[in-house]
Amino acid sequence: MIKKLYECGCFDYKKFIMDNMKKLGLNSDETIVLITMLDHYLDDSMLTNESLLKYLPFTKAKLEKALASLLERSFYEIYIIYENGIGQEKISVDSFFNKVSILLNGISNNSEDELRLVCKEVQEAVNRILTSKELEIINSLVLEDKYTLDNFKKSIETLKGKGRLITIKNIVATLSNKEEINVKPNNTLIKDFFNSIK
Repeated sequence: MIKKLYECGCFDYKKFIMDNMKKLGLNSDETIVLITMLDHYLDDSMLTNESLLKYLPFTKAKLEKALASLLERSFYEIYIIYENGIGQEKISVDSFFNKVSILLNGISNNSEDELRLVCKEVQEAVNRILTSKELEIINSLVLEDKYTLDNFKKSIETLKGKGRLITIKNIVATLSNKEEINVKPNNTLIKDFFNSIK
């Protein structure tokens, strides 16, 4: 919802970030870089270090340090999209909007930490960077359906034990303790995800 507000120009992300720097754990450099990314993201989701440097009075090293910190703390994600067999690196700011939702809804920092750890665990298990859609699914499972890091670890171990391929679809199937996907009826986001990959 908040991302949709941002996309139609109805969310004052600059004010939100400035007012919540401390809660978000941002220093001044990270704040400037994040705001600059959001300023230009809708026009170019393939933002590169070189393109960001055009808008910032930073050295390359200073920019890279801020970007690395933001990436490590899941303010944005990098994923690969394939068009005509050619992979292009793009960024997703969905994880930033997840943080905004968490702050606005008063969800504890523990939930945010749990989400970050789950994303890291799943990413290592599938051995690749997660797509923005997969991040949405994990976000929904952790924050709405209340699955924990331990649940995800057990799911991954179960798949390894059965010699099954570790994919997001199989992890979710194992989370529900069913061989076939059985998604909770009220979670349309997860249903849509599985319908799109069948």
